[in-house]
Amino acid sequence: MQLRYKYLLFSIGVTVAWVTVGFLLAPTVHGKLGNSFGLTIFNILTRQVTMVIGIILLFLRMIRIIKPTHFAYILLGILNAGVGVLAIILYFTDLANRQWLNISLYNLLLALILISDSLWYKQEPPTA
Repeated sequence: MQLRYKYLLFSIGVTVAWVTVGFLLAPTVHGKLGNSFGLTIFNILTRQVTMVIGIILLFLRMIRIIKPTHFAYILLGILNAGVGVLAIILYFTDLANRQWLNISLYNLLLALILISDSLWYKQEPPTA
């Protein structure tokens, strides 16, 4: 199995672990703002951080500092995809509004770019 596919599977595992931790720890924040306040903050921070780091990694890829088979590159693609898919699910179950969906679709677009680049990247043979 190629290293990029191992990274892809490991990234899915890390994403599942991150979401599990978020869903287990975030609802423990209770207060005047409601029971889902902790989960909302977790989602907003995850969305913003993955977007910024993903854009930085995409920039580093364009100037050829990292390769698209780099673990962080694949991980951020999977995390951004998770954020985008979660927003779509929340929107169609009437748990999020259209503004939430529109903001998270940028994460889905970035995920599409990162994942497709990492899966279809062909390494050039070394020149003599």
